[in-house]
Amino acid sequence: MTLKTVKRIPKNNDVHKIQNPHQISEPLLTAANILQNHHKNTIFPNYKPKEKGIYNLAKPLPAPIIQHAVTPPTRPIPNSFDRISFYSPHNKNNPAIYKDEEINFSLPLPENIMPAQKFAALISLQSIEILNGHRPARHLQGWVEPELYQAIVRRTGLGIRISGKASKRLPPTLRRVRVFYPLPRIAECCVIIRDEGRTRAVAVRLEVRHQKWHVTALEII
Repeated sequence: MTLKTVKRIPKNNDVHKIQNPHQISEPLLTAANILQNHHKNTIFPNYKPKEKGIYNLAKPLPAPIIQHAVTPPTRPIPNSFDRISFYSPHNKNNPAIYKDEEINFSLPLPENIMPAQKFAALISLQSIEILNGHRPARHLQGWVEPELYQAIVRRTGLGIRISGKASKRLPPTLRRVRVFYPLPRIAECCVIIRDEGRTRAVAVRLEVRHQKWHVTALEII
């Protein structure tokens, strides 16, 4: 007995039974086709795609803009430049400052010399007034080393160019002074000063030159 093979022609409703999809004329139900038919028949009746495979979908609504209330600062923003902060240049080539053995500082203090506490307090107060622009720098010219004096002048000019002349204020006031004597004619002083609501610390090194105190180092923080 011979069996004949009959080729069955699929109908339109038998899409799920077809093994070879190229035998049908209608396209398969892909996601793109479903989406295209959905927009064409329901949402956009007059929908016409521009190109094959590209569809104009509805754009999402923009996110709402939430405006937060801006709170103004309760106090002024501090200036990063501190015109009072100062440190003396370190010139190790000057033997008169950094080599104590070349000058005899072991001798006793001369008579009628100003106490180191008082002299250091005056230098500290005047230095802050000079850096604020309230006192000319030449008031210290005869009491400090030349390089230190030039550094004070440069720092004062820089503060005036950046921040201008300081407004009128109460003069700085002295809080306390501490003195240490490495040698009889050398005094290292720490001065605490109150300046316009801020406490400053000043370090001063004094050496006896020509029978009077002379400032060889100065730092203000």
